[in-house]
Amino acid sequence: MKATVVGWRPLPTPDFSGFLDRLAGRLAEEMRERAPVRTGRLRDSIRVVRVGQVRLVGPTVPYALFVEFGTHPHIIRPHRARALRFEVEGRTVFAMYVRHPGFRGRFFIRRSVEAVMREIPDLFAREVFG
Repeated sequence: MKATVVGWRPLPTPDFSGFLDRLAGRLAEEMRERAPVRTGRLRDSIRVVRVGQVRLVGPTVPYALFVEFGTHPHIIRPHRARALRFEVEGRTVFAMYVRHPGFRGRFFIRRSVEAVMREIPDLFAREVFG
């Protein structure tokens, strides 16, 4: 015996691109609020990039990883000059190298993701049920 299904149509695939856009925007907003600010360049570099069904959210400045995860103590040496030049208490100082004490990570990206993840059930419920 062969069963026949009459009038069957597949359910439409839900389009969650709007939800993903709003979720990525919320994450970018949270990151900007939590980003440490000295000049504002790190905070202002936070972008949302859409690649197909994927949203990439994060800062684009090259030093963002060091701010997020920190660094170990290390020595800084000049690369394109014979000496380092910087200012200390208004005076210009030259040095052959500097012992950097390291930097504790700020983890602003991780904390932003954790905060927004707690909001996902409510955001999704609003998306589905209005």
